Amino acid sequence: MSHAPKARLVLSSLALAVMAACSAPSPMSDAGAEASTDGAVTEAGGDASMAMCATVMDAPMPTPLLMGMYTATTDVSAEIAATTQLGTVRGLPAAMPMGWWDAAAAMTADGSPVILLLERADRHALGAMASGHPQSLLARFRAAITSGRMATDDDGRGVARQRFEKSLLAALALNVQVAVDAAIASSVRGCARESLQHWDRVAAFYTGLDGNARTRSMTMAPDVWGTGVNNLTDENMGDLLVERLGRGRTAAMGASSRALISVGEEFKMYLTKYFFLSVMNYAYVVPSRLSMMMSATVAHAEGATFVEGLLLQLDPAGTGMGTVASRGLWAGTPDQVAQRSAMGLIIGVYGDKLARDTTGFASKTPEEQLAIAARVVGMVEALDEALVYARQDIGALRTAASTARSSASSGNAAGAMAAFAQLQTAFNAAGSYRP
Repeated sequence: MSHAPKARLVLSSLALAVMAACSAPSPMSDAGAEASTDGAVTEAGGDASMAMCATVMDAPMPTPLLMGMYTATTDVSAEIAATTQLGTVRGLPAAMPMGWWDAAAAMTADGSPVILLLERADRHALGAMASGHPQSLLARFRAAITSGRMATDDDGRGVARQRFEKSLLAALALNVQVAVDAAIASSVRGCARESLQHWDRVAAFYTGLDGNARTRSMTMAPDVWGTGVNNLTDENMGDLLVERLGRGRTAAMGASSRALISVGEEFKMYLTKYFFLSVMNYAYVVPSRLSMMMSATVAHAEGATFVEGLLLQLDPAGTGMGTVASRGLWAGTPDQVAQRSAMGLIIGVYGDKLARDTTGFASKTPEEQLAIAARVVGMVEALDEALVYARQDIGALRTAASTARSSASSGNAAGAMAAFAQLQTAFNAAGSYRP
């Protein structure tokens, strides 16, 4: 990109001052701080008053991801390597059922890529003091390794395995959130190439979840959404998420920050559907196993770990009524889990988030308003099967969500708030619905 000579001189002096205070972070550092300032260039026409943008080099070769459905043109080698190693570590219990704990400990020393992913996820969800937080993914991961090593029966080892594996899935989802947020922040600052780099990282981290998202369309849970409805979902979540990745890439390349906010926030919320449907699956499996006089200990642990992964994405502060109630349900014994009550409580988590996000909506910035409305679009799609089951008009709710987003985009706060009220009423009704 070319810049006026005068602007280059001004920016060079600015860069020296910035570089004295900051060092360029590695690609696996926190995405919010990944924008390096060592390039002494901006993407905003060379105006020294604009935010400094990172120098982003093209990858030596474009990197096809997700079976070629997405192509990264910036360097995501560190993210791909970390995601690949995480997948290898997560597969250890299946590969070596009686010794995975030792292999996992050896592969996840402090400072290793997997640990960096867990640490970044914790900081994103829980803040600077995450290491001592009771919901820390890293702490749960480490405890699972210890529990696996000390377990004396299959159930004990199975519970440890579930906490181990699902902590890693939640970490990937939170790293996706970090990268989406960074892509949006860079775009808002006018740094298009930097934004594209972060969005390529979104795709890189998502590669570790794509296979899981696709399996949910094939997961059977008899009568899960009423008599005769046996599939958790009939949609291919993987294809729908990849489609959103493509739209986000177009927005980032086109320097359209509002388009990126819209698709990015929707993407984050739709990705939670994998965790929501997983909770619903185990809310079916647990009572089903008990009804057949079989142990439900491991299935119960699996459902509980999916709950925690979802809560870290939707309500990391843990203050919502739905969060407290869901956590309480799954912290109890397996015989307390019932599919319909579990569904209602989780819908309550989404309803609580909608209420928190939309409080004081009119006083928020235009970008914040658009982000909230885009998240609502993703919420409706994440919950569509449950909303239909709870006798809600899904067509009307999709229209309301679309109206909220278009109203927010055009600055019509009153129109958006009216649509939010309609959605809040539907979420509340679905959360309390019992057949």
